[in-house]
Amino acid sequence: YRGQPNRIQCMQTWNQIYLSVELLLLLQLQKEITRMSSSGSKPLSSDEKIPRIVQIGAEKMVVQGVAGLVMGLAAGIVLSRGGASGARKILAGFGAGCGVGSGWTKTSIEIDDFLASQSK
Repeated sequence: YRGQPNRIQCMQTWNQIYLSVELLLLLQLQKEITRMSSSGSKPLSSDEKIPRIVQIGAEKMVVQGVAGLVMGLAAGIVLSRGGASGARKILAGFGAGCGVGSGWTKTSIEIDDFLASQSK
């Protein structure tokens, strides 16, 4: 089948879509943070910053979890032909877990950076 894309091309396309969606969502979150910090409201105290970081992190985890789920489903469709073995479900779950784990890792790093800057 010369006219049809192979599995590697399909995965590269899905990977590009995933990265584009993640970049758009991160840019939107950055705009929201900038808007909130530049509004005339008082700056957040250190007691309010960590819950805000966790809230933004939870939003990242949901978005990245869904994106990982979509990537896992796409990988399952491309890699497992019949689908009767449950491999599609396993790949979808793995993708969602990777997305949520990635979001939590980024949130954890942001919290650690904030706490390190507070201790100085």
